[in-house]
Amino acid sequence: MSLRPDSETEILGDTFHYRVPQSLAGQIKVGHLLIVPFGPVRAYGIVVALAPTSPVEKVRDIENLALPEPVLTPTQIALARWMRHEYLSTLTHCLYAMLPPGMILPPRTVYSLTAADDELPSKLSGTARAVAELLARRGPLRKTQIQYHLKLKGQTTNRALAQLRRRDLLKSESKLPPVGGHSRQVRFVRLLADDATIATARPLLGHDSAQARLLYHLASTGDPLPALDSICAAAKCSAGPVRALERRGWITLTPRQKTVIPLLPVEELARLAQEKSSRARRQAAILNYLSQHPGPVNWNLLRQAAGATTGAIRSLENDGLLRRVTQQPVVLLRLSRQEAKRRALELRGGEKQAAVLDLLRREGDQVWVS
Repeated sequence: MSLRPDSETEILGDTFHYRVPQSLAGQIKVGHLLIVPFGPVRAYGIVVALAPTSPVEKVRDIENLALPEPVLTPTQIALARWMRHEYLSTLTHCLYAMLPPGMILPPRTVYSLTAADDELPSKLSGTARAVAELLARRGPLRKTQIQYHLKLKGQTTNRALAQLRRRDLLKSESKLPPVGGHSRQVRFVRLLADDATIATARPLLGHDSAQARLLYHLASTGDPLPALDSICAAAKCSAGPVRALERRGWITLTPRQKTVIPLLPVEELARLAQEKSSRARRQAAILNYLSQHPGPVNWNLLRQAAGATTGAIRSLENDGLLRRVTQQPVVLLRLSRQEAKRRALELRGGEKQAAVLDLLRREGDQVWVS
């Protein structure tokens, strides 16, 4: 008999001998699929030959027929023997290659409690207690089912099961899945979105990031000198992400500037400066400087050159002689637009999603998912 291939049967050998019990006498044929004991568990096996005696002294009884009719013909078994010698494979692998995919699944270990829920000791870890309460509530479960229900990782689950086992609160049992009915599915993925939809969704791939929103907006805007407040409003962020991008060296932020703009011709400014020279010397100095330097003047420069004060400027502004203008900081992009969009995608962690979309666009058809 050849057993379903797994690591243990490959180590021990290819075929094993079993005795036909009296209850199955005359029912078993070459090619039948059987249920047999194998060490501490049960396993499926295929009959490859029948003999009146066994070369092995100690043999165990066949447990039962898995299916009433043989799953392989003598011709197929003969072909499997030829394949084993021709391709240096094992008889087991050659036999099971002829069965329908998913017909036979390996044994599954299920866990159950040996004590009632109200008998659990108090000194249990939180995870171990959660596993015990789940088993008490749901009955025997596989490890993957425990992980699914409790959202646990493999190592965490192993530690919880080990703790319950050390306290004799847990037992495990190997169960054979029923034969047949396990259809194998081959998964494919196909791109449904068009190029315009992908281009719209690309900046949103991955997780949200204020820095990424800001960087993508800078790469997409047509304004080469966008003001800080307008950029923050468009990206829906504070100045913090701007400073973070500046520390990365990806943008430059110009300082805030105050400018004084005269509202009268230079002749009129010079005349008013003469009139105010005796009673408002600071205002006169400001007007005199503005008459000699036509156009907007930097606030700091005006303070240094003319001794301007905030009070004097405010008085002249109230008289309608000049106007103060505060120029917002300007955000300058130091990366190319393409590089900025790539960096924004990295900040969102969307590179893998973008790579999948690019692959599907290149293939143009369904792609197999392994």
